[in-house]
Amino acid sequence: MTAATIPAPREGLLGEWDKLVGPGAASWENAGTLGFAALGAVLAPRLVARQRPDAGYIELAVAAAVGTDVAGGAWFNETPSCKRWYHRKGSSRLGRVGFAALHLYPFLVEVTSGRGQFRSAAISYGTLVASAAVLEVAPAEQRRSLATTLYTVWLASTSVVAPPPSGYAWLPAVLGFKLLVGHGTPRGPLSALRRRPRRTGR
Repeated sequence: MTAATIPAPREGLLGEWDKLVGPGAASWENAGTLGFAALGAVLAPRLVARQRPDAGYIELAVAAAVGTDVAGGAWFNETPSCKRWYHRKGSSRLGRVGFAALHLYPFLVEVTSGRGQFRSAAISYGTLVASAAVLEVAPAEQRRSLATTLYTVWLASTSVVAPPPSGYAWLPAVLGFKLLVGHGTPRGPLSALRRRPRRTGR
């Protein structure tokens, strides 16, 4: 993928969207992002409330926001436009690991849930970011299989030694997929899809 094949981000707010999901995203890519984000916003607080009926409005609102980000991100980090943007020539390994490090959700839900087990949050967060860093030193053609292995091992181990608060079992599952299998790999199943060229005339 050369720089010439990647459209430049648009101006204004649309440009900020482009920088998030990748410039030139097709309609189906954007629709999937918005659809999964909406699904996360609805399901995440419901799952929390089902396990803990006493959860307050602030916690449920935060759960909705987190669900929006991780569910929408799990989709768009798998799209061809997103992968070509974050793995384009000139992008940095440090930048991609930094993106993973920004996701402090294990600590956030410890606060909002009132459980306060920050040791568990530190284990979950630290090993996730470390896994993202390991991916960056692997050859590009091996990252998909390695990401799947790291994700599976991380999810299984942290569910035992550092489980999330009650009602948040969905968080490590979706967050780990987003950051390791999605953001950490330059290619995925959706990369085989190509946008049909626009018809300019009859």
